[in-house]
Amino acid sequence: MLQITKKVSLQKYNTFALPSTAEYFCSVSSQAELSEALAWGKKHKQSIIILGAGSNVLLVGDLAGLVVHISILGIELTSQKEDDLVIKVGAGENWHQLVLKTLEMGWNGLENLSLIPGCVGAAPIQNIGAYGVELSERFDSLEVTHKATGDVRRMDLSDCQFGYRDSFFKQSGQDEYIITAVSFRLSAKPDICIEYPALKQALMKLHTQLQMKHGQSFHEILTPKMISDIVSSIRRSKLPDPAIIPNAGSFFKNPVISLEAETALKKEYPDITSYDLYNGNMKIAAGYLIEKAGWKGFQRNGVGVHDQQALVLVNLGGSGYELLSLASDIQASVLEKFGIALEIEPRVYQ
Repeated sequence: MLQITKKVSLQKYNTFALPSTAEYFCSVSSQAELSEALAWGKKHKQSIIILGAGSNVLLVGDLAGLVVHISILGIELTSQKEDDLVIKVGAGENWHQLVLKTLEMGWNGLENLSLIPGCVGAAPIQNIGAYGVELSERFDSLEVTHKATGDVRRMDLSDCQFGYRDSFFKQSGQDEYIITAVSFRLSAKPDICIEYPALKQALMKLHTQLQMKHGQSFHEILTPKMISDIVSSIRRSKLPDPAIIPNAGSFFKNPVISLEAETALKKEYPDITSYDLYNGNMKIAAGYLIEKAGWKGFQRNGVGVHDQQALVLVNLGGSGYELLSLASDIQASVLEKFGIALEIEPRVYQ
C-alpha cells in the first residue's frame, strides 16, 4: 500500500543537496501506486510535484503539496527485426546504468549519452544530448499519465515536439503529464557517431596510441563501449561529481544565435567556442561566455562557479535562494558583455 509521509527532507533527493522539505511525500514504483498518489492528491486538494533523481532541479524553498518520487523500474526488449530493436524502460531507471546495460546486451545507440546524470523519465523532458547525439534520435515512444484525470496514453516522436534541450513537456505540456516509461530504437549493429569535435579529438589520440602499440587501424578497434568509456572520461574531467561537490551539471543552456551574430562575435573573440547546428544558426558555449565574463571559480554565501568548468554552479553549503541570485548576476553580466541572454537549464521550484 502506498505510504504518504509528512514533512520529508528533500536534501538527498536533489543533486544540489539543497535544504528543502516536502509538505507530503511518497515514492511510487508502479502505475497502480502512481494512480493512488494522484487520487490522494485530488481527494485532499493537494498539488502534485513530480521528482526523479533531482539532477535537473533547483529547490529554492520548501515544497507545498505532495511530492511524488518516481521509482518505476524495468528494462524490456519489446521488439526486434533483424538488427533493429526497441526497448521499453521504466521512468525511474538511472540513465547511465541504462546506457551500460544496453551496451552489455549489445544494444547500441546510447553510448554518446553516457554519464549524463538523472533518471530515464526526465531524459525526454530535456531532450538530453551530448557529443553529437540527442535522445530524440534514438526515441520511439513514451507512456504518460495525465496528472488531472489519471488517464494513461502513449506519445510518439511528433507528440513530444523535441527541440534543442526542449520538448512538449517543457512548453505547453509542462506539469500536465507524468512520464512512466520510455521506449528507445536501438541497433544490434554498431552505428557509431564520432563527429563531435571533443570526442573526435580524444578518439584520434587513442587511435594514435593503439596504432603505435598494436599496429591496429582505427576501424578495427572502435566499439560502442569504447565511445562510452571515452565520453565518460571526458565528462569526468570537465564536470564535478555531485556526490563530492553538489551540483546539477550544466546550469545554463548553450545559447543559439544566428550565423551573422556568431561571425560578428568572432571578430572580437576569435577563440570563442561555437558549433554549427546545420540550420543557419550557431550554438555558443555558455561556459566560454561565463568564464570570459570573469565568473569562473567565483564564490559567495556558500555557492559558487566551479573552478574547472564555468558552466557548472556548485553548492558549498548555501541555499537555493543564493544559487538563484548568483545565476541572475551571471546572466546580467553575460548579457551586458556579449548581448546574449543565458537561459537556466534546471527547473526552478520556489
